[in-house]
Amino acid sequence: MKWKVGVLLTGILVTGGMVKMWTQPRDLGAENGNLRELPMTPNAVSSQTDKQSAYVEPLPFVGSEGESIKHLLEVLDEMESIEVMTHEPRYIHAVATTKLMKFKDDLEFAIREGEDVIHVRSGSRIGYSDGGVNRKRYEKIRALYLEQTK
Repeated sequence: MKWKVGVLLTGILVTGGMVKMWTQPRDLGAENGNLRELPMTPNAVSSQTDKQSAYVEPLPFVGSEGESIKHLLEVLDEMESIEVMTHEPRYIHAVATTKLMKFKDDLEFAIREGEDVIHVRSGSRIGYSDGGVNRKRYEKIRALYLEQTK
């Protein structure tokens, strides 16, 4: 009897995690170029955080604002594990899917008025730690973005 309860609870937890992983968070988006705060867990990075361990450099403009967004979209399109979900003039939301476990991570890019950079926030939908996956992915995006501007 106890094992049946254990199996049932495990099933509920796994199913709940799967639902969360496949469901887009409701609080995505940018307000005046400001992306949402990072969670307390070490599974996200941002160019708009004061938390040193989670900070990443924003992307510098390459030409005009429009040219920079276009270039970023081209870089994201080249990466097979990333799908752009939302593209607005000053905001991009993309979803990265990990190869092995198919975990979903949200990437957001936003431009704040008066700044010549594209800010980023990249975070896992589930789990406590991401093992540095979001930072590594963003660093790859950044390298491709900067490399192709030379």
